[in-house]
Amino acid sequence: MFPKPYPRDVLKDWTIVAVDDDPGSLGIVSIVLQHYSATLFTATNGQQGLDLTLKHRPDVVITDLSMPGMDGWTMMDAIHAAPEIARTPVVALTAQAMPQHKEQAIARGFTRYITKPLMPSTFIHDLVSLLADVPELAQKLRL
Repeated sequence: MFPKPYPRDVLKDWTIVAVDDDPGSLGIVSIVLQHYSATLFTATNGQQGLDLTLKHRPDVVITDLSMPGMDGWTMMDAIHAAPEIARTPVVALTAQAMPQHKEQAIARGFTRYITKPLMPSTFIHDLVSLLADVPELAQKLRL
């Protein structure tokens, strides 16, 4: 089920907050990240994600952009406005796959961008390659 190029502990010692109102996407994210040894906290809306980020100070937040209540855009703005978590990398997770959506997300402060639908076999590859591309995160990966 899972590809083998990354060791099972590639995300050991990582704390990640994942936020998505879609149970299927959140389930894939949860299974994959836990399989690769991340400590994971999940939320189904932006307010819960913000609360978890403030409480656990994760290495990275992965959030859907379109959610009821506080969406991913508003949550990311709130993270960047809070001095104690403002430098937390936030990865956008969305079904909006047009190039202008990616450019808009990066311009608004998201560190990286992953498009849905998520597949267990490719999600870890997409995530690790994005994290490896961020110098302050790459050194923490167990590659």
